[in-house]
Amino acid sequence: MGKQRRRNRAPAPELATGEPGTSVGRGADITSWVSRPWFAPVLFALVALVYFWEFPLSDQIIRGEDVGTDFHKGKAPVLEKLKDLVPSAWDPRMGGYPISEEIRHKFFPTYLIELFTTKQRATGWRYLLVVFGAGWGMSLYLRQIGVGRAASLWGGMAYLSAPMFLSFPFAGQYAKMTVIALFPFLCLCLERGMDGGRRAASWWILLAVLIALGVFSPHLQMLQYALLGLGLYCLYKVVSQFREGMPKPRLLERIVLFSLVATLGLGLGAEGVLPAFLHVKTQSKRAAIQDDLGRSEAQQLAHARSWSLHPEEMASLVVPEFAGFLDPKSGQNHYWGRNPMKLNSEYFGILALILGVVAVPWARRRPLILFLVLFSVTAAAYTLGEHTPVHWLAYHLLPGGKVLRAIGQAAFLFAFPAIALAAIALHGVLDGPEAQRRELSRRVLRVGGFFTGLALIAALAPGVVLEAWTAVLWSDIPDANRQAMLAGAGWAGRGAFLVACVAGGGTALLVLRLKNRLGVAPVVLGLIALTLVDTWRIDRLFLRYEDPARWTDFRHTNPSTVEFLRRQPGRFRLFPLPGYGFLSDPRFHLEGADIVTAFNNYTLRRYDRLLQELRPVEHIYTSKLRGQQVSWSDDQLLGAIQPLLNLVNARYIVTPRPMELTADAFPEVSASEGVRLYSNPGALPWFQLLSHAVVMEEEGEILQFLRDGRLDLREVVVLEGPPQISLPGPEADRSGDSVTPVEYDYHDGVIRVKTQATGARMLVVSDNYHPNWEATIDGDAVEIVRANYVWRAVPVPAGEHDVEFTYHSALVAIARVISGGSLLILLVWGGTILWRRRSGPSPVS
Repeated sequence: MGKQRRRNRAPAPELATGEPGTSVGRGADITSWVSRPWFAPVLFALVALVYFWEFPLSDQIIRGEDVGTDFHKGKAPVLEKLKDLVPSAWDPRMGGYPISEEIRHKFFPTYLIELFTTKQRATGWRYLLVVFGAGWGMSLYLRQIGVGRAASLWGGMAYLSAPMFLSFPFAGQYAKMTVIALFPFLCLCLERGMDGGRRAASWWILLAVLIALGVFSPHLQMLQYALLGLGLYCLYKVVSQFREGMPKPRLLERIVLFSLVATLGLGLGAEGVLPAFLHVKTQSKRAAIQDDLGRSEAQQLAHARSWSLHPEEMASLVVPEFAGFLDPKSGQNHYWGRNPMKLNSEYFGILALILGVVAVPWARRRPLILFLVLFSVTAAAYTLGEHTPVHWLAYHLLPGGKVLRAIGQAAFLFAFPAIALAAIALHGVLDGPEAQRRELSRRVLRVGGFFTGLALIAALAPGVVLEAWTAVLWSDIPDANRQAMLAGAGWAGRGAFLVACVAGGGTALLVLRLKNRLGVAPVVLGLIALTLVDTWRIDRLFLRYEDPARWTDFRHTNPSTVEFLRRQPGRFRLFPLPGYGFLSDPRFHLEGADIVTAFNNYTLRRYDRLLQELRPVEHIYTSKLRGQQVSWSDDQLLGAIQPLLNLVNARYIVTPRPMELTADAFPEVSASEGVRLYSNPGALPWFQLLSHAVVMEEEGEILQFLRDGRLDLREVVVLEGPPQISLPGPEADRSGDSVTPVEYDYHDGVIRVKTQATGARMLVVSDNYHPNWEATIDGDAVEIVRANYVWRAVPVPAGEHDVEFTYHSALVAIARVISGGSLLILLVWGGTILWRRRSGPSPVS
């Protein structure tokens, strides 16, 4: 019986082998105009415009959390914006960090839009372009692997509308969306290149260019995931072509071409990837340095896993409301899972899931289907973090794996092959041979009925299903999570009912087609409609519009306070309470202010560690602002961190006006507008000439001394090695010493000062130490040393001197040479192709 069932099993559909653009099979010709090459891109462009229809027809912007609340940014003249294309060397914020090593988001082609409008409007147009690109790229890829036109159109719709992709606008993560949209194009180029070898040189060149675009997207982690997926795809192609009998020299040629093109693509984007990657790995707060203050390897692993997916998120692939998420439309947080929050969804549609499972049995006969199944399962296992060993292996074995975090971002790597499998299955439904229809119909009924039944059970008894789930898979769920889960049970039940309706309706359409009771056109149109209803009901929750005219330009808020700060002598910083977040509200913004705390991925490791000492007090003030009672007075709270506030030059504490401090050591100096300013008389000056130094080698000991205020930093500097000059000691007369700033040019990385001292001194500069800074005294090079745990200092002899600090990144210079060389190679390669095409046929590989 078992052998008989295997013989009767439906064979895999024969996919079209013609070039994209050829009409193959009954599903390829819904109407005469559908088969025209312009139809698919026009359709996807219209869908993108319809989804974001309020944006192009108004002056509104698509609001995203990470894009910020400066809704008027980018009104500068075009020439000024062009100057910004040249990256700055150093950013003075957060103690200073090397912005020269930062990713190059302005190198992405859509920055040209930003030249003529505001940043927020330009971002909106980019959303439209990436949504269009995602659909078109997926459709082209599916056509390349032989899927018919009709199924490819549906596949493109499923990919572009998947909440896995289209829920990112709420968070403002257009860079992630860009890489997800590029991935089908990358796979398309790889398919053409591996199939054609040297004859497909133009596709290899395009692949290199697309990899560089991924670098400038600019989301390097998502690009790394995409390249890992592409590498697996290449491995599959090599194995497949070897089994098909391709000669080894031709296989080797393709492996070399792929390696060369990947290298050239990364080389072309070297300025955007090499400095950033090495900075994150060695200097930033994410550097995996095992010591008593930095994050250990175990802590790095735990940090990465804390943003993985969990079993309840996998259940949300069937019912997206199952584990919940923050509903931006209503403001209700339905998320009850194990991560701190949920601002997106990994759902890619119940119909894609049903059809993808339908295709799985064909894996035994079709290597491509087997690869897509394994690809999707492996990627899903990776995103599950601690729940499978896959992430542990990747964390320890993959290049750069130890600096990656939020591994749930790799969800597109299991959604892409799942949707490709679904399109292949749909191709079989629409264009498969008559011999397989009966068995395929039974399989569609079984799979579709199974998921429809699951959704109906969850719809009828959501609370029971959720309780049963946690009893089996999360028995120690915290009470707060359980309460959130039960509170959202009704919401999840309604979502499950809608899923059941879509699953049931889609299954019915597929079965009717397999029984020849419906034509291709109504089936495909019905599936597209059901898919869009299913996905857009989630997508629309994550789409917010904002009218910039409702908000005052950041640069014009609190003008009196800003003017007061500008009149103060010297450089200094502000410490925001209860945290830096409130300053992003236009009501409280202070244009041009240098604040102590903020969020930036390029924050230097030691400065980030110092900020951790301030966070407990910030958290207490956050609770106090929310009306909670605290056990400490302002004098006690601020006194506990005053030594560190002095160290980081926090001359003023800034709070929103509703928050009033009462601390004798911090008198109020301004409260005329949206914020209050409190003076900190103990803040250290930006430049100091000191005659005494103490040497400490242990980071922990240094930070403890500084935190506890055991040293008077107006009299002594803490070094981590013997000073290179003989200092006279604390009793030296410094009354005649002075430091006169001459030039601050952080864009070019130049700081010049004049010093006057009656003896040898250490010149301490309240900027973060970084090895790329160099110094000269009267033109002679001098070594910069680390001072006071985070700052930098140089020894200065007695007398009057010109001291100059210059920032130079050798790595950026090398990256530019690599980029130029890669571009030259690609241009020569492309020119050679054009020359050969004009002079005669290309050589056969």
